[in-house]
Amino acid sequence: RIWIGYALRAEPQSDFKAYVDLAKELAFDDRYQFQDTSAYWPPGLPLFLAALFKIFGNHEWIPLLSSCILFIASILFVAKLARMLYGDLSCRLSCLLIALWPCAILMSWYATKELLLIPFITASLACYISGRRHNSLIPICIAGFTGAFAALAFPAFLLLPVLFAIDEVLNASPAKPAAKRLAVCILAFGATVGPWTVRNYLVLGKFVPIATNGGSVLYMTNNPNATGQWTRVSLDQFGHDEVTRNRNARHAAISWIMHNPAQFIRISAHRLAYFSSGDDVGAYWAIERGLGRRGIGYDLIRTLSTLYWIVVLSLIFVGVLQHGDSFPNSTRGDVTILLCFLYGVLVD
Repeated sequence: RIWIGYALRAEPQSDFKAYVDLAKELAFDDRYQFQDTSAYWPPGLPLFLAALFKIFGNHEWIPLLSSCILFIASILFVAKLARMLYGDLSCRLSCLLIALWPCAILMSWYATKELLLIPFITASLACYISGRRHNSLIPICIAGFTGAFAALAFPAFLLLPVLFAIDEVLNASPAKPAAKRLAVCILAFGATVGPWTVRNYLVLGKFVPIATNGGSVLYMTNNPNATGQWTRVSLDQFGHDEVTRNRNARHAAISWIMHNPAQFIRISAHRLAYFSSGDDVGAYWAIERGLGRRGIGYDLIRTLSTLYWIVVLSLIFVGVLQHGDSFPNSTRGDVTILLCFLYGVLVD
C-alpha cells in the first residue's frame, strides 16, 4: 500500500481535496468551513485526519497514513467478526479479500470515507452481535460509538440501530434485555453525534444532525434530468444559505419522486445496476484523474478491479444460495450483516 500509494501520488481533487482541507482547518485553525458552507461535508473523515495532522504535522502523506491505519483496523475487525460467526477458514478468506481489494489499494493515497466506513461499521456489527450473544452492555456501548462515528462520515448510517433492532427481533430476544441493549446503543450514538449536532445549531441556528448535503444529494439523483449516473446539477435555485438550499432541494426531490414513481423506479434500478456492476473507481481516480494516464495498462487494471468485485459478489450469492434456508433460524447475525451490506449498496 505504501509503495503503490507513493507511486500513484497526486494532488487531491474533488471530495478528496475537500476532506483534506477541512481536516487541516480543524487541526490548525479550529474551524470547519469549506467555501461558503459550514456543515455540507460530513465531519467523520476530517475529524480522523485532523487527529493525524495534529500528531504528525502538515504532511502530504497523512492521507496515506490514514489509509494504512484504517486498513489494519479493517483486518482486525473483519477477522473478529468472521471468526466469531463462522470460524477460522472464513476469517482467513475474509481478511485475504480485504487485503487484496484492488480499489482500496489504488486509493491508498487519497482520503476516502469508504475506507473509514469498513472498520467502523464492521466493529459496530461485531460488538453488537457479541453483546447480544453474551448479554453484555460494554460491547453494545462500543457498537454505538463506532456506528455513530461511521454515521458522522456517512449520515445514512444514523439508521444503523434499526438494523440492530431487526437483529433482536430475528433472534427472538427477550423484550426487556433487547430494549436495554438498544437503549444503551442509541445513547452511545447520541453521545457521539450530539456534540456535532450542537455545534451545527450554534453555527447555523438550525437543527442539523450531521450535514446539510442530504437534500442536495437526493435531488442530484432524482430530478427531471437524472439518468441514474452522476450528473452535475445547479442548486442555486434552492437558496443561498446551505440549510435553505438543502431543505428546498429535498422537497423538490421528494416532489419529483411522488409525481414520477415509474421513472424513479427505473432510474433507481439503473443506478443500482451501474454502481454494482464494477469497482474501477480506484483506477479512475488514482490513474486517469490523478496522473492523467490511460492506455492498455490502465484498462487492464480497471478490468482486474471489476473482475475482483464480480468474484466477491459471486461468493456472496453462492453463500446465500447454499445457506439461505438456515438464515431464519440462525442466531449468528447472518441476516443482519446481509441487510447492512444491502443497505450500504442502496444508499451509496
